[in-house]
Amino acid sequence: ISSDSGFVLKKVEFSPDDYEGLKKAIGAMENSAGRMPLILKASDTPRTEQPARQSNGIRTLMDQTEIHIFGEDSWLTQKNVSLELLDFSGKKEFSEIKLNFNEGMDELSLDSVKITSPGGISKAIRKEEMNLMDEAWSGSAPRYPPGKILVANIPNVDAGSKLEFNITRKSINRPFFSFLEPLKTFNATEKKIIKILNPKRIPLKISERINGIL
Repeated sequence: ISSDSGFVLKKVEFSPDDYEGLKKAIGAMENSAGRMPLILKASDTPRTEQPARQSNGIRTLMDQTEIHIFGEDSWLTQKNVSLELLDFSGKKEFSEIKLNFNEGMDELSLDSVKITSPGGISKAIRKEEMNLMDEAWSGSAPRYPPGKILVANIPNVDAGSKLEFNITRKSINRPFFSFLEPLKTFNATEKKIIKILNPKRIPLKISERINGIL
């Protein structure tokens, strides 16, 4: 003797009151999913330790950013960076420095670049060794100011080398002041400084967005 049995639920029925509650619950879930916290309130409970991020072969010895605000539409950003290249992956990433900017809104210069070998021999990169190129999209959008890439090739880069460079960027013709800076990176960072000079007392809103972006 053999037999088969099955149970199939083809549709779910709710009472009018239950259905109204279900709609409200789904609406609240969709509303919460679309929100992004600007500032996370500190909890009274101790935070659990996050697993350490894997380094990408670079140790940041110093990352200093100083911003001089001239007005709501213009400001000057000076960035001084000192890195130690720990292994081949760091050597590969910083065999050259690439800086993107738009001539309609930025004036950019790579003021100095110095590489120090593991043996202590330093070499400064001359401005003649830097190349200015067009972004790939510039030719297809002639009505817009062309995007540019400033490239500096770093010679004799090796694991254990130390790299220092200084960047100056003048932002002009902007609709408003804005600045984004990642506080969490894959690099081990010893020191990071952000300094904002605002002599005209332009109102600023500073908040930490999700994933550690200031």
